[in-house]
Amino acid sequence: MLLGIIAARERVRGQDAGPSPGEPSGWYARADAVARFNVKATMNAANPVLSGGNYNDGFVLPDSGGTASGKTWNWGYTSASQIAGSDLTLHRYETLPAVGNHDLDVSNPAFGGELVGGYQFSSFTFLNKPAHFAVGAAYGYSQFSQDTAFSATGNATYTVDTYGMNGVIAPQAPYAGTAADQVH
Repeated sequence: MLLGIIAARERVRGQDAGPSPGEPSGWYARADAVARFNVKATMNAANPVLSGGNYNDGFVLPDSGGTASGKTWNWGYTSASQIAGSDLTLHRYETLPAVGNHDLDVSNPAFGGELVGGYQFSSFTFLNKPAHFAVGAAYGYSQFSQDTAFSATGNATYTVDTYGMNGVIAPQAPYAGTAADQVH
């Protein structure tokens, strides 16, 4: 087993950065297996607070000219089901309970692969070590899974607001308004 580890180490060292110095200039590519250890992450599951006029499925905000007339062109919605007759209905959840911070730690190795390729322009010796000048790109893939099913309990507020379309025919959803479209 020790001989296998030493041989694999030398093989990896030989592949580390592409072709070996002394090889002619040109393209190179390789595929390798990889194992990632100690994959860790921290999740901060906070609920954003929506400011007035912003909803989970759209917005109605003052336009650049103000809303003295009670009309605005600065509006939008996400689904055709929000239009009922000549009204636009928007929904918002507020004061949702948050699940807080959670640390994820994957104790098992995450196995995967990588593809490396590039172009070697020249090879040379630097401080008695072989070196080369090259441009390369790589893609790595590892798959792992972690249970991220967190829950929280508490009270929430559900707000439904309806706005008159003022004779404007609502454009197809999803939509964000323009100065030509005014709602009050």
